[in-house]
Amino acid sequence: MQLILRRRTFVVNRKLQFGILLTSLSYVLLLVVVVSTTLFAPLVLQLNSPDRNSTETSDAAIRLLYLHDTYWPPVLLTLVAIALHSVATSHRIAGPLYRFRRVCEAMTAGVVPRPVTLRKGDQLQAEMAAVNAMLETWRTLSAGAQRDAAALQETVARYHELATAAPATAAADAAWADVNRAVQQLRGSLGRITREETSAADPGAIRSGATSHRVGFTLVELLIVLALTGTLSAIALPMYSRAIQKARVTRAIGDLKNISLTITLRHSQRGNYPDTLAAAGCDMRDPWGQPYEYVKLAGVMGAKARKDKNLHPLNTDYDLWSIGPDGKTAIPLTANASRDDVIRASNGGFLGLAADY
Repeated sequence: MQLILRRRTFVVNRKLQFGILLTSLSYVLLLVVVVSTTLFAPLVLQLNSPDRNSTETSDAAIRLLYLHDTYWPPVLLTLVAIALHSVATSHRIAGPLYRFRRVCEAMTAGVVPRPVTLRKGDQLQAEMAAVNAMLETWRTLSAGAQRDAAALQETVARYHELATAAPATAAADAAWADVNRAVQQLRGSLGRITREETSAADPGAIRSGATSHRVGFTLVELLIVLALTGTLSAIALPMYSRAIQKARVTRAIGDLKNISLTITLRHSQRGNYPDTLAAAGCDMRDPWGQPYEYVKLAGVMGAKARKDKNLHPLNTDYDLWSIGPDGKTAIPLTANASRDDVIRASNGGFLGLAADY
């Protein structure tokens, strides 16, 4: 008897398990695309409004950035969890199939193996019972055939001995009758093994090759779907990245507007501008995680005011800006480091990108 070796690897059938994994992830990715489009598309369209300083655009930017920070981590964790669960679940299917294949290999080699045993939690338990019933039947049939073959061999040897020792006698005739009887018993044992004849006209015929390719998706089809998904992602991700960048700029503009209102209110109450943003209670960071820059100009001798493209001061009261995504800035707007700054200019008459001023 051949011992069915216990499997040691977690991924038993790569084609099956990876096929199930790709199928599961394809459905989940499709759902993520639909839900993400529903959530983000209206906000992105709102950000394309020509008036970046409007309340609606500012609110859309805040919501978009909030979704960007809170939506994707759970989605990624969910994808990882589904992938791990898919591999674990498919392992409970691929493992039994691996053992069934070993049974078939043993039967092909002419060996009736021991009964199949599955782990607790494995799928295909009913199929295991059917396979074990088949093995028990074959074990019984092979034992009976071997027993009848041994009896026939013994009878033939006895008849041969009697036939060569003397002319035909009653003992020889009796031995010949035993031979015929043993042959009939062997035929009876072998006759219990029948073949199922199948044809194209038989609707009940077992045809694995004719139907298996119609169930689910093939690996090539899944790869095509993934390729299309990757192509669409390559197109959508840059657009999404630009939308996030625009949302951050819009939020920075809104922050500058609120800070300016706070400083203006303080100036109307006290008659002077604060020396720092912390003194005005506006010690906050921009959407890129950097503190907003502030320089008091009114009443300060030698203050370094920011300069426009013509090297004229941007403001006469105070300068307020965000250094932008590159984390760099310079006094004149003509410098490359200043192009992505979000600035306040014309004493509050302009709020926006330095490149647009």
